[in-house]
Amino acid sequence: MTRRRSRGFTLIEMMTVLAIIAIMSSIAMVYVNPKLRPIDAAQRLNNLVRTASRQAAQYGPLLASTVTAQGSQRRTRITVSGSTFTLERLQETPTVAWTTVETLVLPSEVTLDSFALAAGAYADVTTQTNWDNFVISCFPTGTCTAASVFFSANHGATRDRRARIAVLPLAAPYVVAGWD
Repeated sequence: MTRRRSRGFTLIEMMTVLAIIAIMSSIAMVYVNPKLRPIDAAQRLNNLVRTASRQAAQYGPLLASTVTAQGSQRRTRITVSGSTFTLERLQETPTVAWTTVETLVLPSEVTLDSFALAAGAYADVTTQTNWDNFVISCFPTGTCTAASVFFSANHGATRDRRARIAVLPLAAPYVVAGWD
């Protein structure tokens, strides 16, 4: 009597392979699609402000007629609409007009909480929530107007739920985890 050898895999072997695949897939999903934190959004806005400052210095002073018509010497500006920040540069030729240079769309996990037209901690500045009043202007000298933007989120560790960016008028912007 010959013993017939079965071909294929046993149920235990199949279940082990499926468990390994499931674990590896869940680990991969965390790395492929991480949740963005408020500090990440603040860092991205920081990069946008730095770009605005560099662009303002790169394109240099405005024509006197443009300064008179605009009432300001600003070369670039950052505005916000909804959850999108827009960097615009003042183009002087052939006509004077603001042209979009770059946009930053905030992830849905992060909320724009408030802003202040001064650099400082949340408790030290007068915050506003009417984003129609928000603008960061940068000048041909590379300096920008002072501002603070406060971000928040409802997920993650408590210490990771808040962040702010403070734009100093005579220096580069800085990002801080938390609002203090």
